[in-house]
Amino acid sequence: MQNIIQPLVFASAKDLLTQSIEPFGFTVDAILPHSLFILAGSSKSGKSLSVNSHAIKLHALSNYHAML
Repeated sequence: MQNIIQPLVFASAKDLLTQSIEPFGFTVDAILPHSLFILAGSSKSGKSLSVNSHAIKLHALSNYHAML
């Protein structure tokens, strides 16, 4: 099986400060940025289990696409 783990890339504070970052968009103007998810619910309602399940499915899907 092919090693799909990418090596860590480190950046100095100077590199980060000089890097240009494009502005992000908002789903709701000036309130809710793109890619921000809020998972709310009462305690013990399965929030963690749901997120874990989705993470496993996404990981499996990414491994499938890597093999193609």
